[in-house]
Amino acid sequence: MHRFSILLLLCCAGISAGQVKQRVLLDVSSEPRGCEILLDGKLLGVTPLQGVEILPGGHIVTTKMEWYCPVVDTVDAIVGERLVRSYRLEPAAGLAVTSVPENASVYVNGVLLGTSPVVIRTLRPGTAEVRVARRDYFTWKLDTTLVAGIMDSVTATLEELPTYVSVDVERSDIMVSVNGSEMAPGPVTEMKVRSGDLLIKAQDPRTGEVAEGEWFTRARVQSYRVQFHAPSRRAFLNSLLFPGLGQYKVGSRKEGILIGSAFAATGVFFLYSFFRSSNAEDDYEEVFADYLKATVIEDAVAKREIQLRKFDDWKNAAKVRNIAGGILIGIYAASLIEAFFAHDAENIVDQISDRPTLMGVGVGPADVRFVFRVGL
Repeated sequence: MHRFSILLLLCCAGISAGQVKQRVLLDVSSEPRGCEILLDGKLLGVTPLQGVEILPGGHIVTTKMEWYCPVVDTVDAIVGERLVRSYRLEPAAGLAVTSVPENASVYVNGVLLGTSPVVIRTLRPGTAEVRVARRDYFTWKLDTTLVAGIMDSVTATLEELPTYVSVDVERSDIMVSVNGSEMAPGPVTEMKVRSGDLLIKAQDPRTGEVAEGEWFTRARVQSYRVQFHAPSRRAFLNSLLFPGLGQYKVGSRKEGILIGSAFAATGVFFLYSFFRSSNAEDDYEEVFADYLKATVIEDAVAKREIQLRKFDDWKNAAKVRNIAGGILIGIYAASLIEAFFAHDAENIVDQISDRPTLMGVGVGPADVRFVFRVGL
């Protein structure tokens, strides 16, 4: 047992010694002194550094100091060799960026350096492009010359992207108001409004019904569709006359056409199966009458077989007829229930689709549609 413990300790010591030998020593000096040294993004210390142990392999050494341009170097640490590096940093320029509104992204020469307000003291002197960007605002740009040792200050006043609102109506005599504007006959085409709360009102001059909705808009093209729906009772009565007619009358035209087409197709198939079943029944009764008249045993057996086949044909045709009739009744009942409940008399807003598109992207206007349902 003691021998095993000693052997285990010797093995661990050998492994540890091997790991120590695998380390590489790093020396770093810089001009000026006191620069921060980062190895693969982790702080090692400040210059001068002597005999810092690092793992062998490739590394990225970053040397930086405020008011000096940082130096990034790629090194390859080899076992058995001492890695010695010396860096000279050039004086840097400073830039302080503020914006109205704040929390905008700040880019210098295409590199993101933070969000406003931000102070940067490690920029390379010379010509620089400063961009300040924020969602729902035009991008602010400035070309400036940065001078070593000097802090330059800029303030970006961002201009808000406009919002354009379009309101479509089912009839040209429907009156529309956007954000309290005077009622005017629709439609409204790309009316420019400020981003924020949006209030749309519409009135049907024939019935006096009023629909309204409120949303929050932001820097995009938005389209709305105002459609006045008939009360649920009217939709129910129309669907009572023909399934799908109530849905079609209240504006759900695709739904109405789908229900009506399904009912019509099922009705045609039901009539076909009904007449087919009636003909099969007549054939069966005719064969059954001949069977009763048969006097010869051989003749009676043959007619009995024919009678059984005709009976199966009649039974199958009647089964198909009953299934078609059940489907027909189901479509009719579903149309009535949907017309009564789905178009209930209440003032609600349905959002059909929402695919907002930022202005200036160049992919076309958004397709944002709303349907106003007005009850009694």
